[in-house]
Amino acid sequence: MIKTPLNQLLTNQFIILSFLKQKLETVNFIRWGYNSDLPILINNRFLHSVAHIFYRSAIVEICTLFDDNRHQSNNFHLLTKRKKKFINELESSTVDAIKQKLDYSKTFFTQEILDIRNEEISHFRFKNGTVISLNNTFLPELNSLHKLGEDIVEIASQGQIDKSQVAGYINQPRNPNLFSLQKLLRDVSGIDYSQLWKNQ
Repeated sequence: MIKTPLNQLLTNQFIILSFLKQKLETVNFIRWGYNSDLPILINNRFLHSVAHIFYRSAIVEICTLFDDNRHQSNNFHLLTKRKKKFINELESSTVDAIKQKLDYSKTFFTQEILDIRNEEISHFRFKNGTVISLNNTFLPELNSLHKLGEDIVEIASQGQIDKSQVAGYINQPRNPNLFSLQKLLRDVSGIDYSQLWKNQ
């Protein structure tokens, strides 16, 4: 594949979304176990910290993709800007479809999420004190934004993703982090939490 500005941007966005998916799946699983009062998942401080760290990292990646900021070199808004080189490779109908998705994303990508990234994560300025816990208030919004991100890349890509760069992320049979966690829980407790989660 001949590299172009568009396929390089879309390849970067695809990789970011792949990492984001793994983190959100892990946070969702731990959150589900906590909400379901499952013993290991409700009382394990280490797993709560893992979920907290992955949640914070997911916020950074969501902001990388959805924050319309000139310092964000991989954000989706670049696909729709007339002054940018990427738009020349896209059909006008494709650009319109991306704009619709970005308009809808504003329902979920709020100033509060940006504030968490800019204040708490970047500068450790906490409004309500330092909270290293299973505090993931905006998890539903992050899940929705991840799905919108996948939709945008699918709309824009049309074969533009460089598969040689993303071979390790395409059609991955399972999330390696989540699989390892579920196996550990099964080994320790004898309970197949992954099956319980699928059947929820």
